Amino acid sequence: MSGNDPKPVKLPYFHRTLSPQDAALIGDTTPKPISPATASPSEAGRTVHEASAWNAAQTWEERDCSAWGKGKIREIFDGTATDGSVTFSEPSKVEGHANITHVRGRARFMYEWDFSVLASVDHNGSTVSLSVDIGEAINDQLDDIVLTPSWKTTGLTRDVQKAVVAKVQTAIVQKMRDFEAQFREYRP
Repeated sequence: MSGNDPKPVKLPYFHRTLSPQDAALIGDTTPKPISPATASPSEAGRTVHEASAWNAAQTWEERDCSAWGKGKIREIFDGTATDGSVTFSEPSKVEGHANITHVRGRARFMYEWDFSVLASVDHNGSTVSLSVDIGEAINDQLDDIVLTPSWKTTGLTRDVQKAVVAKVQTAIVQKMRDFEAQFREYRP
């Protein structure tokens, strides 16, 4: 440095102004939106099961599908079970969430639901009515769903109650598997 040169100002990296030479060397660094037209050919055909164009490193991406899931739970639990012995009416107080999460290039369909549903069960020629609070209906733990029955039909023996709850639990697990199958086909 000669005696006539001004002393350079030392600023932190993110608070400096680039010289014209540095700006020409680096080029335009402003963020730009990624659209299907500007995406690479491999990114243009991606589906919901694949990560977004901005997530090319396939790290972590999550899509909230809770609104769709609540509607689908109401739809699935409004009708007869596959074996025909259990009939559900539209669930009430559906709470929970559903997410499609991409982790390291793999789609994971995660959900957890709590809701109540009315059930009518055909047991040995008679109809048993009950309300069932369903808790912790979680994607990979369907066999551990927590059921809390409230009996509308009174005077049932303990054996009949156990048999009815077993039928209801089997029907609920089947309905949740139907939900999961439709969730895997869902395109937000």
